Amino acid sequence: MLDKKVYIIGGGNMGASIAEGLLDDDVNNPELINIIDSDKSLKKIFIKKKLNFFTKFPKNIEDSVIILAVKPQNFENFTKSMIPAQKRNLIISIIAGVTIEKIRYKLKADKIVRAMPNLNSAIKKGYTVLYGAGLNKADKKIINYIFFSIGELSWVRSESKINFFTAITGSGPGFIFYLMEKYQAFLEKKGIDKLKAKKIVCQLFDGSVNYANKSKKDFAILRENVSSKGGTTEAGCKVFDENKFEDTLEKVFYAAINKANELGDK
Repeated sequence: MLDKKVYIIGGGNMGASIAEGLLDDDVNNPELINIIDSDKSLKKIFIKKKLNFFTKFPKNIEDSVIILAVKPQNFENFTKSMIPAQKRNLIISIIAGVTIEKIRYKLKADKIVRAMPNLNSAIKKGYTVLYGAGLNKADKKIINYIFFSIGELSWVRSESKINFFTAITGSGPGFIFYLMEKYQAFLEKKGIDKLKAKKIVCQLFDGSVNYANKSKKDFAILRENVSSKGGTTEAGCKVFDENKFEDTLEKVFYAAINKANELGDK
């Protein structure tokens, strides 16, 4: 449960997901959860959920958690005066490509954590990767609490790993959706209507993920269990191998990793 105020700067998809994750835990006082966004049209949405909404930074924010959930280009407009008393606040940044060094230089803050959640956090099925230095047990406890409210998490030992996971788990839902998109497109080509095709693909992926989660077997063993010798699954998987699907997937991952590193160097 929250024992201090949380200010989420940016009421977009990820900021809203974090707010709703905390709000859905009934033990939390909504008065502790605050949204800051210059877009006044968002006010009604968050006020209806009994959350505090501000279009500007409130004065005298102290001993609080401040979550930076804005786009990288908007971070450039931040100034030290916009977030007062940083030395007594814990800063959590979910801004892709912005390093702790840049945040410290810009905000003169002491305690800074980088977090990389993903889209699935919106349904509390997300995966967040975190990095931070100089944190005490109380800091880690509240950080874990916040991100466990939207899914699972893990900590990494070096900040460079954040860029790696930005590409893998952050972009991961997009890669999965790409495969689903192509699966659906094939079904539609074969005359199955769009809605039914989507339902089939969603059930296929959802069922497979749930089965894998409940099984102690490796993915390779699960695949082999489906692949009868001389059967349809084996025939299809041979095409994957012949066309070096694993190599293609590695190229996809490295393209995303290189882009994440490039963003971090700017």
